[in-house]
Amino acid sequence: MQIDRRDFLKAAVGTLALPRRHIFSPQFALRDPLRSGCAGLRPVLLLLILGVSQVIAADPAAIQLPFRLPDNGGWTFKGDGLFEGWADHRELFVLHHPWAASESNRCGTVSRQVQLPASWSGRVRLCFYMSDDYFGGHDKVTQGWLGQIRLVGHRFKQVLADDEVIWERDVADHTHPGKDCLQSVLLPQRVKPGDKIRIAFRLIDKVASSQRLPEDHRYIGTTDGIQATNEWKFKTDVFVGDVTLAPEASEAPPLAETPVARAVRLVHEKRWPLKPYGERIKYPVSLTWEHHEDLAGQDWPIHCGVPLAAGMVRDARRVVVSDQLGHRLPLQAKAMNLWPDGSLRWVELDVLAPANDDTRTLRLDINQSDGPLPPPGRQAAIVSISGKEVRLKGNNLEAVLGGEGGCLVRSLRNGTCTLDHLVGEVEIGGKVYRPVIQTTSVLAEGPVRAEAELSGVLEGEGSPIGRFVFRLAVFSGQPFVRLTWRMFNDRAETLRVSRFELLAQSNLALDSTARWGSIGKTASGDVCLRQPADDKFEVRDGAGTVVDTGTSSGGWLATGDTNREDPVLVRHFRQQFPKEIGRAHV
Repeated sequence: MQIDRRDFLKAAVGTLALPRRHIFSPQFALRDPLRSGCAGLRPVLLLLILGVSQVIAADPAAIQLPFRLPDNGGWTFKGDGLFEGWADHRELFVLHHPWAASESNRCGTVSRQVQLPASWSGRVRLCFYMSDDYFGGHDKVTQGWLGQIRLVGHRFKQVLADDEVIWERDVADHTHPGKDCLQSVLLPQRVKPGDKIRIAFRLIDKVASSQRLPEDHRYIGTTDGIQATNEWKFKTDVFVGDVTLAPEASEAPPLAETPVARAVRLVHEKRWPLKPYGERIKYPVSLTWEHHEDLAGQDWPIHCGVPLAAGMVRDARRVVVSDQLGHRLPLQAKAMNLWPDGSLRWVELDVLAPANDDTRTLRLDINQSDGPLPPPGRQAAIVSISGKEVRLKGNNLEAVLGGEGGCLVRSLRNGTCTLDHLVGEVEIGGKVYRPVIQTTSVLAEGPVRAEAELSGVLEGEGSPIGRFVFRLAVFSGQPFVRLTWRMFNDRAETLRVSRFELLAQSNLALDSTARWGSIGKTASGDVCLRQPADDKFEVRDGAGTVVDTGTSSGGWLATGDTNREDPVLVRHFRQQFPKEIGRAHV
């Protein structure tokens, strides 16, 4: 048997050619050349195997073009202006414009060249995923605290074939992320099988955000911090992926699984099956008491939230806290939120614990019985609510909330030590605004903690500037209260607040001594502790003389004598600079 050079070349490229006088059959191909004595048959069999393997490796039914890290999978990005682009771990490419004013005819484009198989017939179909985070279908917002900017007809997402736009949509279309995002478009008729073509995805600004179009709308909310004269800004992220080329007959990507779905599946398979939340937790668990070393003696209130495993607890009264010796501590527990099955997900805890060696670490456990927990020796409670007045009590400490003329706390008494007429004041542009109480509510009723809330508006000259919320909590057996005061700007413009104060009257003597976080430092008469920067504090006396300075003061100022004292502590005093605590005789 002879195969000439012409036959050899055809077999090498995948076409089997044999002289007509030979008939190819399975019996012929499987004969042992050594036993048959046909030594020349061995190369023929090698060529036949080569030819068959080439025939099997046909042109692909589809070409996938993923965006893969770290080299973008062969795609190239080009952006001008502020446009950026990158591939992420989901094999999606992100076309990004930041929160800034846009310019006309600026764009970001990711593209690559593709060789189409010559064996395909008809036109070529491009299938892809594309979504964005800009939605223009919301109703116009014209009032309230939430602002809105809607720009329609400015920015477009496009698909190009050799610089020809073959698909386009406004990013302000009504498509939500993840919905109606699989697209299919035919390449132009000029594109033939076997051609090389450049596929591109582009995010382009046709009209700058500074130019107004008929459907544009902007409403400045009360928390936006911008003025009507500020420039219109426009941020967008467009996500592209699952890019596939296939013959025209393919209406959708001929894939059993898209690249993005595969990438997500592989990540989850490494961590699957997921353990139920909290499954590994064995009760009791340890809770570390922070700053335990700074406390001593009496019972101290601890307030925190703790997570629980799904399906474990449905009644907050089953949660118990004990010291290291197993002695249960007075506890007030309240459900914060639930798992889908109705079990407790987070529980708010108020615990009373003495600061001693047995409580450096506390134990949280789930009570398997319905036995009662030990009550605190002295219970905090809401005594009464009448109209806009709330009375609270914890041990000897009594508080009366509510009043007129900006009064938030009418009186706060602990034995002979009193604070009266606590008022709030806000100064803006030389005008003073004070709280007007509209509603009262109870946040906690004891026995460890009792807390009430006052809310209303801040009024002064002209219309109210916004709303306020004031809260005060008392604790079982404790000589102190915790209070918070917040204001909410309901105006469109930014408020320039020059003074935001709580003022109260004390019955301490004029010559009482003041002390603060610096050991051994004291001052008499008027005194003011200021934190003008995060790395500096200073204390001045009534004459304005600096009597102490440093980096951090501890954020507290106490005035009194050997028998009684009024300390004031501001949480995160240094971090919230500028802040001030002072005492002045009026």
